[in-house]
Parts: sequence; structure tokens; C-alpha cells
Amino acid sequence: MGGMTFGLPTRSTRRHRRGITLVEAIIALVLVAGMITAALNTVAFTARSLRIRATMSKASMLAHRTMNEVFALAYQEPNATPQFGTEAGEPTRATWDDIDDYHMWTELSPTARDGAPIPGYTGWSVGVQVHKVSTIAPDVVSAFEVGLRRITVVVNAPSGESVILKALRSKHSGIDVKSSAEKTIIAGFAIKLSLRTDQDASVGQALLLNQIMDPDA
Repeated sequence: MGGMTFGLPTRSTRRHRRGITLVEAIIALVLVAGMITAALNTVAFTARSLRIRATMSKASMLAHRTMNEVFALAYQEPNATPQFGTEAGEPTRATWDDIDDYHMWTELSPTARDGAPIPGYTGWSVGVQVHKVSTIAPDVVSAFEVGLRRITVVVNAPSGESVILKALRSKHSGIDVKSSAEKTIIAGFAIKLSLRTDQDASVGQALLLNQIMDPDA
């Protein structure tokens, strides 16, 4: 009897070790699930931010394009007694010849001045407002013609984003000044760059909002 020895049960030790491994696995799964959720949220946020940025850039391009179109016209009706808004004989946008013809104009799925659809803007909307404003406080609408107008262009994307672009137009801007001296006035310019041969060119425009006084006044 003196030679007998007793040991710990092997089976219970193995069960204990398996229990610890299972708990560790559950904790690891919870941690991994949390990391995956955080990563997916980050990816979704980044994708949404990129989409909004692309939409805002696209909206800004349309707003500047519309502003350039309005700004290229005369301050007021050049061939008749000026009146605010469209005159007789101007049924379409292609016949408009002064900036106030665009007042309260809106269009869904915008087109160019000649009526051709602008690619990539189906479902978008653009609107223009033109107001007489005070030369002292351009944010204040004036009931009288003082030679200064504020042009507001609003572009709305189908996804809900919008861009508002404002500019002031003087009666004495370079486009409207009549001078006996021969001169060339730059009202705007466009740059067209082709980055790759397999992609469409990237087009950018800039509007020069320089105002000059009439030298013959």
C-alpha cells in the first residue's frame, strides 16, 4: 500500500482549458466585430463625403456657367425704353439680351442657351433672380434704379445639395461702357485641359467681375 500514488483527474483539467479557449474566442469575435463595424462606418462616411464633394463641385460648375451666361448680356434693354423683365419679341431664352430678362427664371434638367440639354444634369434645377440694389448696401433691394443689380443663381441637385452664387453687376461695367476709343475688354475666359486621352477633358471657367467707370461720362 505504501507504493500507491494519486493524481489529479486529467479530464477535468482538459475541460477547464477548453472553457478558457472558448471565452477567449468569444471575446476575440466581439472585438473583431466591433473593428469591422467601425471600419464599415468609416468607409461609408468617406464614400458619402466624396459623393457630396463631387456633387457640390458639379453644382458649382453649373452655377458659374449660368452666371457667365447672364453676365455676358447688357445691363438693361439696349434697343428700347428699358423695362425690368422680358420685353415683347423675346419668347425664348435665346432671344434675351439683358440681365433682367433672367429674373425669376427657373429650369428643370438645365439646357444651354440654345436649348441643347447639358449632359449630366438630368433632374437638376437652376434658377436666377435679378434685383436692383443699393450702392451703399448691396444686400438691400432698392425700389429705384441706381445703376447696380445683384444676380443670384441657385442650383439644386437631385440628392438635395444646393449651391448659391451671387454677383453684382454695375451699369458702368466694361461690357456696357460705350467709348469712342478703340479697346478690347476681357469679360471672362475658359481653360480646357485634357488630362488623359481616354477621358473627357476637364473644363474650367472664370468670370472677371471688374467694374470700370464710363470714361466718356
